[in-house]
Formats: sequence, structure tokens, C-alpha cells
Amino acid sequence: MNGRIAEWMRDGGAVAVTLAGIALYVALRLPSAIFYARLGTTPEAAGITYLTLLTGSTLGAGLTIAVSGLMVLLLAAAAVYVATAVKAVVLVGHIVAMRRVASNRLHDEYLERVVAAIESLWSTYGSYIEQRSGATLDFLKQDLTRRFELGRLGVRTHSQQQELDERRARWTTLFSLRDAMEAPGHLSTEWLVLNGKRTAIIVAFFAIFAGLPLFAFAQAREVMQARQDLGSKFGLFAYSAQPVRIDIASKEAPPTFSPYVGKDLFLIGQNAQQVVLYFPAERRTLMFPANAVQISTR
Repeated sequence: MNGRIAEWMRDGGAVAVTLAGIALYVALRLPSAIFYARLGTTPEAAGITYLTLLTGSTLGAGLTIAVSGLMVLLLAAAAVYVATAVKAVVLVGHIVAMRRVASNRLHDEYLERVVAAIESLWSTYGSYIEQRSGATLDFLKQDLTRRFELGRLGVRTHSQQQELDERRARWTTLFSLRDAMEAPGHLSTEWLVLNGKRTAIIVAFFAIFAGLPLFAFAQAREVMQARQDLGSKFGLFAYSAQPVRIDIASKEAPPTFSPYVGKDLFLIGQNAQQVVLYFPAERRTLMFPANAVQISTR
């Protein structure tokens, strides 16, 4: 196994890993830049580095992709289910109604409506019907036409009535209300198997390059309104805003420090030299020497 990994790395795997790391950094750097720009500073000023982004934001990015992907897949499968179920129920309604329609109302226009319903349903339902019964679309059209011909007869011979009953029974079996409900579930599952992987990749791309920036924008807005955002509360991203209060820790504190003692602030970053705070009441970013500030959570 180790030999295979080493060979893969020599054959270009190292380049692929490097490019993937760069792409991930770019994807995570953009939302962090949006978050801090909204709060009046930059990721670098807040102490955000390549390493802290990769280690601190991967969980949040993964959860965003997973939740977005699951929601899209479920909505898409539900859309397939509903669209197919509606078509199936309409067709079943036509078939049930045909038993009650008087022979003088079984005209060509009515036949065309039922055929149109079959053709509409067949585009998504056809594979299920063929698997289940072996019936083709052409066979069903011919069988339906013959059933209409028999249904139009005011008086039928015994053999004609027997043929009509057989054809009715066949259609009742093929298009029962139970099947109308079961088939969409089958088709939704089939759609997920065929399209789930491709859809998941597309959703992951949009979740990273559109979802994360939008979420970062919303996170910053929560902080600006003096509320802790969800990402910061659960530590999902390297960029965050923690509710704090500050006090003077040394004589090195600048004169501008005093008005903010005891106020409701957010700690949005820090490095070896300074702490970066946000004061939502004034929509202001504050930077103080790290050794001059005593920080307590609130």
C-alpha cells in the first residue's frame, strides 16, 4: 500500500495534492475575507493564517457541503416523485373513468387525451412499466385503441365482452392506484442512483464557492447586530466572533481604551501583538495591544 502511494505521488500525485490544497485555501480564504471586511478588518490582522484556515474551517466547510448536498438531493428526489405521481394519478383517473363513461362519449378526442396522458407518463414511468410487465408504449396504444373500439359498441357479443373485460383487467393491473404511488418512489431512488454523484459534485462546488461566502456574509451581519452567529457558537470556522468584555491589564493601555471597558464586545481575532475587537453599538473595529487587555467571556 505504501509503495502504491509513493508511486502515485511520483506520477503526479504530489502536484494534485498541492493544487487541491491551494484550491481549498482559496475557497476558505474568500469567506473569511468577506467576514472580516464586513467587520472592518482583514483576516491577516485578525491572525488568520493558511494553517488556521485549513484546520479551523474544514469542519464548517464539510458540514455546509453535506447539509447543502443532502437538501438538494432530497428536494430533487421529491420533485421527481411528485411530478411522476401526478402523471400517474391523472392516468389512473382516466382509466377508472373509462369504465364509467357511456359508449357514446368514447370519441376520438377522449382517446387522444388518454394517449397523451400515457405518453406524458411514459417519459419517466416507461422503464418501470417495461420492467414490471414487458409492455411497450406502442403495445399500450394499440391495446387502448382496441379497448375504445370495443367500448363504443352498444351491443357486444359474448366474445367481444370477454375481450373487453380482459383488456380492462390488464390496464387495471398495469395502472393501479397502488402502483401509481409505488412507482414514483422506485423512480426517485433510480434517479438518485443515476444522478446523485454528479449532483453532489455540482452542489459541493456551489456550496464552497457560493454557499460559504453567503454564509460568511450572514455571520458578519449577526455580529453587527450584536448577536453571536451560529458558526462562531459551534466553532465551525477559523473566523469567528466571541462575545467578551475587556478590562485594563497594564499601564500600556491607550487612552482610547477606557470607554470600552465593561462594554459588550466581540473578539474577532488576535495575534502576538494585538487583539482585534468589534463594538456593534458603534459598528467599529477596535485594536489594542495584547498585553494591555484583559479579556473575559460574557
